[in-house]
Amino acid sequence: MKPYPHYCWIAPILTVIFLVGCNQKGEVPVTGLIDQSGTDSTVRPQDDFFNYANQSWIKKTEIPPSQFAWGAFMTIRDQALNNLRTILDSLTNAKDLGKNTAGQRVADLYSSIMDSTMIESKGLSSLKEDMDHINAIKDVPGLLDEVARENTEGINVLFDMSVGPDDKNSLKNMVQFNQGGMGLPTKDYYFKQDSSIKKVRDAYLTYIAKIFSITGATPTEASQKAAQVLDAETALAKVSRDPVALRDPITNYHKLSVGQCNALTPGMDWTDFLGKLCIKTDSVLIGQPAFFTGMAKALTSVPLGAWKSYLILHVFYNYASVLDHEVVDASFVFTQAITGLKQQRPRWKRATTLVDRYLGDDLGQMYVNNYFPPQAKMRIQQLVDNMQAT
Repeated sequence: MKPYPHYCWIAPILTVIFLVGCNQKGEVPVTGLIDQSGTDSTVRPQDDFFNYANQSWIKKTEIPPSQFAWGAFMTIRDQALNNLRTILDSLTNAKDLGKNTAGQRVADLYSSIMDSTMIESKGLSSLKEDMDHINAIKDVPGLLDEVARENTEGINVLFDMSVGPDDKNSLKNMVQFNQGGMGLPTKDYYFKQDSSIKKVRDAYLTYIAKIFSITGATPTEASQKAAQVLDAETALAKVSRDPVALRDPITNYHKLSVGQCNALTPGMDWTDFLGKLCIKTDSVLIGQPAFFTGMAKALTSVPLGAWKSYLILHVFYNYASVLDHEVVDASFVFTQAITGLKQQRPRWKRATTLVDRYLGDDLGQMYVNNYFPPQAKMRIQQLVDNMQAT
């Protein structure tokens, strides 16, 4: 792993945004907007501009043990997290925030994630309903019903689902479906045999087995279920595109009617499926049609028990950061195998990140009120206008 250098063209922009955005009085500094402390004057810029701009910074910079990379973006995000923590701490200490207000919602979520004593006492009881639903699955239609239910709770399994602007008409939002459902980073991790990838794959199997042992499975049962999950995900990986193929916006754009989706995935009724998602539409965007055809076949070729193990694992995967220490620690060990992190992020950072993810609009409004006054917005607008003009 290497620190990310603060490239000369990024650093001034980010520094301006950071200095202006974090100045509560809206005063815009007129000097020091370009940090030149990382440059190396012994290198001629015309010979090696990268090292001229970054070499001193790289030599003196160490990646923090709780980060897998470091650079200007991470520095600014870290400061933003500190600012958010200030807001969240003030809210949790407030006496009367009012019912169903943004402040009350944010404070309740943050407090519940920070309450480790309560989380440890609950153990896995908060997942009982999810586990009961999965254990009750008897056939593929029941499996798809559970996939729909989990998607309504924000758990993307089998594939990724989202709502966003149509790439060919940004004025219109569309329901979008893309390949997904894998616990490893890319499809290569399921097939390549080089030592570094095999090490990650083995760590994944160990992680899955650990999760099932936490649920009460014997070591033999846990290993069997881990193998089942890997088999199910490998079936998805086989029909997935690699990262390079996913970069082409043209070949990853397909607007299909609901009827066309039904033809694409025999055995999957999209009218029924979208209805269970509470979505009313006559067309959707399908990023990779071949993936969904292959996924539909895998639902019958891979044993149902393997898919049930898969769903249980992904429920834990989704909620890992807010469960008891056994689950959190197991997830971190697996994360270490992929990223090389040396230590877990402190609880307040994990809690703040989750509040920002789930209640970002509420928390963002408070952040703007505290750290981004009108003068700052004017300065940034001027900066962007100047860039566009140039």
